[in-house]
Amino acid sequence: MKSINGGAVASESYEASQAAISILNKGGNAVDAAIAAVAVQGVTRPYSGGVGGGGLIHLYLAKEKRFLILDHRVMSSSNFGPESIVNPDTGRAYPGSSFVSSTMSTAVPGAVKAWEEALEKYGTMTLHEVLQPAIAVAEKGFVVDQNFVNETEKNVTRFKLFVSTKKLYLDESGRPLKVGTIIKNPDFAKTYRLIAKHGSKVFYEGEIAEAIIDTIKNPPVVESPNFTEVDSEWDPTYGVIKGNMDLEDLKNYRIVTTNSTRMNYRGYDVYGAPPVSSGGITVGEVLNILEKYDLTNLPRSQAIHYYIEACRYAYADRSAYIGDPKFIDVPIKGLLSKDYATERRNNIKVDKASIGQVMSGDPWPYEKKHSQNKMYPIR
Repeated sequence: MKSINGGAVASESYEASQAAISILNKGGNAVDAAIAAVAVQGVTRPYSGGVGGGGLIHLYLAKEKRFLILDHRVMSSSNFGPESIVNPDTGRAYPGSSFVSSTMSTAVPGAVKAWEEALEKYGTMTLHEVLQPAIAVAEKGFVVDQNFVNETEKNVTRFKLFVSTKKLYLDESGRPLKVGTIIKNPDFAKTYRLIAKHGSKVFYEGEIAEAIIDTIKNPPVVESPNFTEVDSEWDPTYGVIKGNMDLEDLKNYRIVTTNSTRMNYRGYDVYGAPPVSSGGITVGEVLNILEKYDLTNLPRSQAIHYYIEACRYAYADRSAYIGDPKFIDVPIKGLLSKDYATERRNNIKVDKASIGQVMSGDPWPYEKKHSQNKMYPIR
């Protein structure tokens, strides 16, 4: 964590924190700094995120005294369906590892478009300016730490299947690079330069978009790949399953802006991300259930017992009711209702854990037609 006068930056890597601080020192605001940091982390912490992914940007607009969410989660391609995950010869789903390692599992990323929109609406600097630190790190390199080695170790057999990935992240013997090694990624620097110069359009409609689709249709598989080393059930006959995303999928991607969820815990308003994320609702329900317990003055074991049980009941509801609001109705107000939390809390025993799988409750009676927590897109 790095701090400066009037602000602080916390990230997963030193380089990312330094990038954010440099932006703040140049007069940038929190949005500018955050995007500079996440762009650098795309280089130094590729296992956590990057231009190929998506997420949720949670903003507080101080002048307007309101929160909002820029939902840029990844989207499946318009051509994706049940047949995309089923082996036509067996009628069964492809083995997990073979599907996850395929380009069929690639979704339309939202990160770059979200960065651009956030900067244009809520930042003070341009995409060109905030990407400069990431370009520099990709060009000059960064030092591999133990965390990077550990993450690479989990993926060695998969990385060995692809020419470009193997070359970048593994040594000549096919093992993770050692701690202290400097990794340079000139191709990533070139990608960031194109985005800095042309904006998100080059990523979703131009040169980068074409490269993405070409890779999906023609995965850079090594000669004589060892698929069964990844998964013994991987049928080499099918190799790497090729994806069905096309240029229109990239071109048609849009950011959705929504309200945050809100609940009150012991006098504090707690804001979170709405569906498609489950975080805001699930955390809110857990806190509502726990609110009536005097956790501070309880023995540690008793407090932990209540916490675990509250999580079990909230997660049961999460699995039953939270999904993509484009396809299902989510009872947001019902799940965040204090009365519903009381109903769920009444299931928790003082001296014993609930036996077996905890079942979901019924939040619908607590839902109202015009809920203040109902999510409406904001344009």
